[in-house]
Amino acid sequence: MTDPFFESSPHSEWNACVGSQGSEEAYVDGYIEAAITLVSAVVDNNHPESLDTLAMPILFNGRHALELSLKFVIARLSEIKAIADRPKTDHDIFAYWKHLHDASVGDKTIQSVIGALRPFVDSLSAIDNDGQQLRYAKTLDGKVSLESIATIDLLLVKENLLVLRKILARLRERVEEYVHERYTETFTQECSRKDLLDIMGILGEYATWTDKSFTERKNEARERFRLSGRQLSKAIDKIKSSRELSALIGIEKNLAHLSDNKMEIILQKWGEFSSSQRKKLEGDLFECPDLNQFEDYYKKRKDLNDFISSSLTLDEFSDLCALYYLGRDLKFGEQYDTVLHYTKSQFAIQTYGSHINYLISKCNLLECVIDGVERAGRPSLANKLREIIVEK
Repeated sequence: MTDPFFESSPHSEWNACVGSQGSEEAYVDGYIEAAITLVSAVVDNNHPESLDTLAMPILFNGRHALELSLKFVIARLSEIKAIADRPKTDHDIFAYWKHLHDASVGDKTIQSVIGALRPFVDSLSAIDNDGQQLRYAKTLDGKVSLESIATIDLLLVKENLLVLRKILARLRERVEEYVHERYTETFTQECSRKDLLDIMGILGEYATWTDKSFTERKNEARERFRLSGRQLSKAIDKIKSSRELSALIGIEKNLAHLSDNKMEIILQKWGEFSSSQRKKLEGDLFECPDLNQFEDYYKKRKDLNDFISSSLTLDEFSDLCALYYLGRDLKFGEQYDTVLHYTKSQFAIQTYGSHINYLISKCNLLECVIDGVERAGRPSLANKLREIIVEK
Protein backbone atom coordinates (compact mmCIF):
# COMPACT_ATOMS: atom_id res chain seq x y z
CA MET A 1 0.00 0.00 0.00
CA THR A 2 1.25 3.48 -0.87
CA ASP A 3 2.15 5.59 2.15
CA PRO A 4 -0.81 8.00 2.58
CA PHE A 5 1.37 10.95 3.68
CA PHE A 6 5.06 10.43 2.99
CA GLU A 7 5.13 8.96 -0.50
CA SER A 8 7.16 11.33 -2.70
CA SER A 9 6.54 12.17 -6.33
CA PRO A 10 9.54 13.10 -8.49
CA HIS A 11 7.50 15.40 -10.74
CA SER A 12 4.95 16.98 -8.43
CA GLU A 13 4.95 20.78 -8.07
CA TRP A 14 3.54 20.26 -4.57
CA ASN A 15 6.51 18.39 -3.14
CA ALA A 16 7.47 20.06 0.15
CA CYS A 17 11.04 19.96 1.50
CA VAL A 18 11.07 18.25 4.90
CA GLY A 19 13.40 16.05 6.94
CA SER A 20 16.84 15.94 5.32
CA GLN A 21 15.87 18.85 3.05
CA GLY A 22 13.99 20.81 5.69
CA SER A 23 15.27 23.29 8.25
CA GLU A 24 14.63 24.40 11.81
CA GLU A 25 13.62 27.80 10.45
CA ALA A 26 10.78 26.13 8.51
CA TYR A 27 9.31 24.88 11.79
CA VAL A 28 9.64 28.31 13.42
CA ASP A 29 8.04 30.09 10.48
CA GLY A 30 5.54 27.36 9.74
CA TYR A 31 3.53 27.43 12.94
CA ILE A 32 2.99 31.19 13.02
CA GLU A 33 2.02 31.10 9.34
CA ALA A 34 -0.37 28.22 10.04
CA ALA A 35 -2.00 30.18 12.86
CA ILE A 36 -2.45 33.28 10.71
CA THR A 37 -3.66 31.27 7.70
CA LEU A 38 -6.29 29.50 9.81
CA VAL A 39 -7.61 32.60 11.57
CA SER A 40 -7.67 34.50 8.26
CA ALA A 41 -9.64 31.68 6.65
CA VAL A 42 -12.30 32.04 9.35
CA VAL A 43 -12.39 35.83 9.80
CA ASP A 44 -11.60 37.14 6.32
CA ASN A 45 -13.71 34.56 4.49
CA ASN A 46 -16.62 34.85 6.92
CA HIS A 47 -16.91 31.27 8.17
CA PRO A 48 -18.56 31.62 11.61
CA GLU A 49 -19.38 27.91 11.57
CA SER A 50 -15.63 27.23 12.07
CA LEU A 51 -15.15 29.58 15.02
CA ASP A 52 -15.39 26.95 17.74
CA THR A 53 -13.58 24.13 15.95
CA LEU A 54 -10.59 26.16 14.75
CA ALA A 55 -10.08 28.38 17.81
CA MET A 56 -7.85 25.87 19.61
CA PRO A 57 -5.70 24.94 16.57
CA ILE A 58 -5.20 28.66 15.89
CA LEU A 59 -4.06 29.41 19.44
CA PHE A 60 -1.99 26.25 19.70
CA ASN A 61 -0.10 27.04 16.49
CA GLY A 62 0.56 30.57 17.75
CA ARG A 63 1.78 29.28 21.09
CA HIS A 64 3.99 26.64 19.49
CA ALA A 65 5.48 29.26 17.17
CA LEU A 66 6.42 31.33 20.22
CA GLU A 67 7.91 28.32 21.99
CA LEU A 68 9.97 27.27 18.97
CA SER A 69 11.20 30.83 18.42
CA LEU A 70 12.39 31.15 22.02
CA LYS A 71 14.18 27.80 21.84
CA PHE A 72 15.75 28.69 18.49
CA VAL A 73 17.08 32.03 19.74
CA ILE A 74 18.44 30.52 22.96
CA ALA A 75 20.22 27.81 20.96
CA ARG A 76 21.80 30.31 18.55
CA LEU A 77 22.99 32.59 21.34
CA SER A 78 24.33 29.73 23.45
CA GLU A 79 26.30 28.41 20.45
CA ILE A 80 28.44 31.55 20.52
CA LYS A 81 28.60 31.58 24.34
CA ALA A 82 26.59 34.81 24.54
CA ILE A 83 24.24 33.17 27.06
CA ALA A 84 24.03 29.89 28.94
CA ASP A 85 22.33 26.95 27.23
CA ARG A 86 18.57 26.68 27.58
CA PRO A 87 17.00 25.22 30.72
CA LYS A 88 15.34 21.80 30.51
CA THR A 89 11.78 22.99 31.02
CA ASP A 90 9.98 21.12 28.21
CA HIS A 91 7.12 23.38 27.06
CA ASP A 92 7.26 26.13 29.68
CA ILE A 93 7.42 29.25 27.47
CA PHE A 94 7.66 31.62 30.43
CA ALA A 95 10.76 29.80 31.69
CA TYR A 96 12.37 30.10 28.26
CA TRP A 97 11.47 33.76 27.96
CA LYS A 98 12.76 34.49 31.48
CA HIS A 99 16.02 32.70 30.67
CA LEU A 100 16.49 35.02 27.69
CA HIS A 101 15.38 38.12 29.56
CA ASP A 102 17.57 37.51 32.60
CA ALA A 103 20.61 36.75 30.42
CA SER A 104 20.69 40.46 29.45
CA VAL A 105 22.22 39.82 26.05
CA GLY A 106 24.73 42.55 25.22
CA ASP A 107 22.63 44.06 22.47
CA LYS A 108 19.99 46.73 23.07
CA THR A 109 17.84 45.69 20.10
CA ILE A 110 17.62 42.08 21.24
CA GLN A 111 16.79 43.17 24.79
CA SER A 112 14.04 45.45 23.48
CA VAL A 113 12.46 42.79 21.27
CA ILE A 114 12.56 40.22 24.07
CA GLY A 115 10.76 42.76 26.25
CA ALA A 116 8.11 43.23 23.54
CA LEU A 117 7.29 39.51 23.74
CA ARG A 118 6.31 39.72 27.43
CA PRO A 119 2.53 40.28 26.92
CA PHE A 120 2.28 37.30 24.55
CA VAL A 121 4.29 35.06 26.87
CA ASP A 122 2.23 36.10 29.90
CA SER A 123 -1.06 35.52 28.09
CA LEU A 124 -0.29 32.10 26.65
CA SER A 125 1.65 30.91 29.68
CA ALA A 126 -1.21 31.85 32.00
CA ILE A 127 -3.69 29.62 30.18
CA ASP A 128 -1.30 26.91 29.02
CA ASN A 129 2.00 26.67 30.87
CA ASP A 130 2.89 23.17 29.68
CA GLY A 131 1.39 22.82 26.20
CA GLN A 132 -1.62 20.72 27.22
CA GLN A 133 -4.56 23.13 27.51
CA LEU A 134 -4.67 24.08 23.83
CA ARG A 135 -4.14 20.54 22.56
CA TYR A 136 -6.51 18.47 24.67
CA ALA A 137 -10.05 18.93 26.00
CA LYS A 138 -8.82 17.57 29.34
CA THR A 139 -5.46 17.74 31.06
CA LEU A 140 -3.52 14.73 32.32
CA ASP A 141 -5.08 15.12 35.77
CA GLY A 142 -8.60 15.06 34.27
CA LYS A 143 -9.46 18.76 34.54
CA VAL A 144 -11.32 20.59 31.77
CA SER A 145 -8.94 22.67 29.70
CA LEU A 146 -9.46 26.45 29.82
CA GLU A 147 -12.29 25.97 32.32
CA SER A 148 -12.07 29.60 33.48
CA ILE A 149 -12.52 31.02 29.94
CA ALA A 150 -15.79 30.99 27.95
CA THR A 151 -15.09 32.87 24.69
CA ILE A 152 -12.29 34.48 22.69
CA ASP A 153 -12.50 37.08 19.92
CA LEU A 154 -10.82 35.66 16.80
CA LEU A 155 -10.59 39.09 15.20
CA LEU A 156 -8.50 40.24 18.18
CA VAL A 157 -6.53 37.01 17.98
CA LYS A 158 -5.75 37.63 14.31
CA GLU A 159 -4.59 41.21 14.89
CA ASN A 160 -2.22 40.14 17.66
CA LEU A 161 -0.92 37.10 15.79
CA LEU A 162 0.14 39.50 13.05
CA VAL A 163 1.94 41.62 15.67
CA LEU A 164 3.54 38.51 17.15
CA ARG A 165 4.79 37.42 13.72
CA LYS A 166 6.56 40.77 13.24
CA ILE A 167 8.18 40.60 16.67
CA LEU A 168 9.37 37.01 16.20
CA ALA A 169 10.74 37.82 12.74
CA ARG A 170 12.63 40.84 14.08
CA LEU A 171 14.02 38.84 16.99
CA ARG A 172 15.37 36.09 14.78
CA GLU A 173 16.68 38.57 12.21
CA ARG A 174 18.58 40.56 14.83
CA VAL A 175 19.91 37.44 16.56
CA GLU A 176 21.33 36.16 13.25
CA GLU A 177 22.95 39.57 12.63
CA TYR A 178 24.31 39.57 16.17
CA VAL A 179 25.80 36.09 15.78
CA HIS A 180 27.44 37.16 12.52
CA GLU A 181 28.82 40.35 14.09
CA ARG A 182 30.34 38.51 17.05
CA TYR A 183 33.02 36.96 14.84
CA THR A 184 34.53 40.43 14.40
CA GLU A 185 35.24 40.53 18.15
CA THR A 186 34.09 44.16 18.09
CA PHE A 187 31.85 44.07 21.13
CA THR A 188 31.91 44.32 24.89
CA GLN A 189 29.92 42.41 27.47
CA GLU A 190 27.30 45.17 27.49
CA CYS A 191 27.40 46.41 23.87
CA SER A 192 27.18 44.70 20.50
CA ARG A 193 28.89 45.99 17.36
CA LYS A 194 25.60 47.63 16.40
CA ASP A 195 25.44 49.31 19.81
CA LEU A 196 28.98 50.60 19.33
CA LEU A 197 27.91 52.14 16.03
CA ASP A 198 25.05 53.89 17.82
CA ILE A 199 27.41 55.09 20.55
CA MET A 200 29.68 56.53 17.86
CA GLY A 201 26.73 58.49 16.53
CA ILE A 202 26.29 60.06 19.96
CA LEU A 203 29.99 60.76 20.61
CA GLY A 204 30.62 62.30 17.18
CA GLU A 205 33.88 62.79 15.27
CA TYR A 206 37.11 62.01 17.12
CA ALA A 207 38.39 65.52 16.39
CA THR A 208 35.60 66.92 18.57
CA TRP A 209 36.40 64.76 21.59
CA THR A 210 38.42 67.59 23.13
CA ASP A 211 35.42 69.94 23.02
CA LYS A 212 33.60 70.81 26.24
CA SER A 213 30.43 69.24 24.86
CA PHE A 214 32.10 65.82 24.76
CA THR A 215 31.37 65.26 28.45
CA GLU A 216 27.67 65.78 27.79
CA ARG A 217 27.81 63.38 24.86
CA LYS A 218 29.52 60.74 26.98
CA ASN A 219 26.87 61.12 29.65
CA GLU A 220 24.16 60.75 27.01
CA ALA A 221 25.75 57.52 25.75
CA ARG A 222 26.12 56.18 29.29
CA GLU A 223 22.51 56.94 30.10
CA ARG A 224 21.05 55.52 26.89
CA PHE A 225 23.02 52.28 27.12
CA ARG A 226 23.09 52.12 30.92
CA LEU A 227 26.86 52.02 31.12
CA SER A 228 29.26 52.88 33.91
CA GLY A 229 32.21 55.11 33.13
CA ARG A 230 34.48 52.08 32.93
CA GLN A 231 32.08 50.22 30.63
CA LEU A 232 31.89 53.21 28.29
CA SER A 233 35.70 53.40 28.24
CA LYS A 234 35.84 49.74 27.15
CA ALA A 235 33.30 50.47 24.42
CA ILE A 236 35.39 53.42 23.20
CA ASP A 237 38.54 51.26 23.17
CA LYS A 238 36.74 48.70 21.01
CA ILE A 239 35.64 51.42 18.59
CA LYS A 240 39.18 52.80 18.28
CA SER A 241 40.68 49.33 17.73
CA SER A 242 38.27 48.46 14.92
CA ARG A 243 39.49 49.34 11.42
CA GLU A 244 36.04 50.04 10.06
CA LEU A 245 34.47 51.71 13.09
CA SER A 246 37.43 53.93 13.97
CA ALA A 247 37.53 55.26 10.40
CA LEU A 248 33.90 56.31 10.74
CA ILE A 249 34.87 58.75 13.49
CA GLY A 250 37.95 60.03 11.65
CA ILE A 251 40.72 57.71 12.89
CA GLU A 252 42.20 56.18 9.72
CA LYS A 253 44.52 53.20 9.60
CA ASN A 254 47.17 52.31 7.02
CA LEU A 255 46.82 49.25 4.83
CA ALA A 256 49.00 46.30 5.75
CA HIS A 257 51.37 46.47 2.76
CA LEU A 258 50.16 48.78 0.00
CA SER A 259 50.84 52.52 0.08
CA ASP A 260 48.12 54.91 -1.07
CA ASN A 261 50.29 56.10 -3.96
CA LYS A 262 51.04 52.63 -5.26
CA MET A 263 47.39 51.64 -5.03
CA GLU A 264 46.36 54.70 -7.06
CA ILE A 265 48.98 53.99 -9.75
CA ILE A 266 48.02 50.33 -10.12
CA LEU A 267 44.29 50.99 -10.36
CA GLN A 268 44.79 53.95 -12.70
CA LYS A 269 46.69 51.62 -15.05
CA TRP A 270 43.94 49.01 -14.70
CA GLY A 271 41.30 51.69 -15.40
CA GLU A 272 43.03 52.61 -18.68
CA PHE A 273 43.26 48.96 -19.68
CA SER A 274 39.65 48.24 -18.73
CA SER A 275 38.32 51.30 -20.59
CA SER A 276 40.09 50.28 -23.77
CA GLN A 277 38.50 46.82 -23.63
CA ARG A 278 34.95 48.08 -23.12
CA LYS A 279 34.69 49.66 -26.56
CA LYS A 280 32.25 47.84 -28.80
CA LEU A 281 33.44 45.90 -31.82
CA GLU A 282 32.80 47.75 -35.05
CA GLY A 283 31.06 46.23 -38.03
CA ASP A 284 28.15 43.88 -38.60
CA LEU A 285 27.08 41.59 -35.78
CA PHE A 286 27.66 38.50 -37.92
CA GLU A 287 31.10 39.47 -39.18
CA CYS A 288 34.09 37.60 -37.84
CA PRO A 289 35.90 39.62 -35.17
CA ASP A 290 39.10 41.35 -36.15
CA LEU A 291 42.00 39.17 -35.03
CA ASN A 292 44.06 42.32 -34.53
CA GLN A 293 41.73 43.23 -31.70
CA PHE A 294 42.56 39.96 -29.94
CA GLU A 295 46.26 40.56 -30.44
CA ASP A 296 45.89 44.07 -29.10
CA TYR A 297 43.98 42.80 -26.07
CA TYR A 298 46.55 40.15 -25.19
CA LYS A 299 49.39 42.64 -25.62
CA LYS A 300 47.74 45.21 -23.34
CA ARG A 301 46.90 42.52 -20.78
CA LYS A 302 50.51 41.28 -20.80
CA ASP A 303 51.81 44.82 -20.43
CA LEU A 304 49.54 45.39 -17.41
CA ASN A 305 50.48 42.00 -15.95
CA ASP A 306 54.19 42.80 -16.33
CA PHE A 307 53.70 46.24 -14.80
CA ILE A 308 51.90 44.84 -11.74
CA SER A 309 54.37 41.98 -11.23
CA SER A 310 57.33 44.37 -11.45
CA SER A 311 55.67 47.00 -9.23
CA LEU A 312 54.18 44.88 -6.45
CA THR A 313 55.74 42.43 -4.07
CA LEU A 314 53.83 39.26 -3.30
CA ASP A 315 52.68 40.83 -0.01
CA GLU A 316 51.45 43.94 -1.81
CA PHE A 317 49.61 41.94 -4.47
CA SER A 318 48.06 39.80 -1.72
CA ASP A 319 46.93 43.04 -0.10
CA LEU A 320 45.24 44.15 -3.34
CA CYS A 321 43.47 40.79 -3.68
CA ALA A 322 42.37 40.80 -0.04
CA LEU A 323 40.84 44.26 -0.41
CA TYR A 324 38.99 43.11 -3.54
CA TYR A 325 37.57 40.08 -1.69
CA LEU A 326 36.71 42.22 1.33
CA GLY A 327 34.63 44.56 -0.83
CA ARG A 328 33.20 41.91 -3.13
CA ASP A 329 31.98 39.69 -0.30
CA LEU A 330 30.83 42.64 1.87
CA LYS A 331 32.85 41.45 4.84
CA PHE A 332 33.36 43.45 8.00
CA GLY A 333 36.44 45.65 8.04
CA GLU A 334 37.66 43.78 11.13
CA GLN A 335 38.08 40.70 8.90
CA TYR A 336 40.66 42.43 6.68
CA ASP A 337 43.71 40.97 8.43
CA THR A 338 42.20 37.46 8.40
CA VAL A 339 41.36 37.68 4.69
CA LEU A 340 44.85 39.00 3.95
CA HIS A 341 46.53 36.20 5.91
CA TYR A 342 44.43 33.58 4.10
CA THR A 343 45.09 35.15 0.69
CA LYS A 344 48.85 35.20 1.24
CA SER A 345 48.81 31.56 2.33
CA GLN A 346 47.07 30.55 -0.91
CA PHE A 347 49.61 32.10 -3.26
CA ALA A 348 52.61 30.19 -4.50
CA ILE A 349 55.28 32.05 -6.51
CA GLN A 350 54.58 29.99 -9.64
CA THR A 351 50.90 30.92 -9.70
CA TYR A 352 51.41 34.61 -8.95
CA GLY A 353 51.33 35.75 -12.59
CA SER A 354 48.27 33.73 -13.49
CA HIS A 355 46.35 35.25 -10.61
CA ILE A 356 47.19 38.73 -11.83
CA ASN A 357 45.38 37.90 -15.08
CA TYR A 358 42.43 36.64 -13.05
CA LEU A 359 42.24 39.83 -11.01
CA ILE A 360 42.63 42.35 -13.85
CA SER A 361 39.90 40.58 -15.82
CA LYS A 362 37.31 41.54 -13.16
CA CYS A 363 35.02 44.32 -14.37
CA ASN A 364 34.15 45.14 -10.75
CA LEU A 365 37.78 45.36 -9.58
CA LEU A 366 37.82 49.10 -8.92
CA GLU A 367 34.36 49.15 -7.32
CA CYS A 368 35.11 46.26 -4.95
CA VAL A 369 38.59 47.50 -4.02
CA ILE A 370 37.14 50.92 -3.16
CA ASP A 371 34.59 49.24 -0.90
CA GLY A 372 37.27 47.02 0.62
CA VAL A 373 39.61 49.96 1.26
CA GLU A 374 36.82 51.86 2.99
CA ARG A 375 35.94 48.87 5.18
CA ALA A 376 39.63 48.37 6.01
CA GLY A 377 39.73 51.85 7.53
CA ARG A 378 41.15 54.02 4.74
CA PRO A 379 38.26 56.21 3.47
CA SER A 380 40.55 59.01 2.22
CA LEU A 381 42.18 56.55 -0.19
CA ALA A 382 38.75 55.25 -1.22
CA ASN A 383 37.75 58.81 -2.15
CA LYS A 384 40.87 59.22 -4.30
CA LEU A 385 40.19 55.92 -6.07
CA ARG A 386 36.66 57.09 -6.89
CA GLU A 387 38.23 59.73 -9.11
CA ILE A 388 39.55 57.03 -11.44
CA ILE A 389 37.30 57.01 -14.49
CA VAL A 390 36.52 53.76 -16.28
CA GLU A 391 34.62 54.32 -19.53
CA LYS A 392 31.46 52.24 -19.77
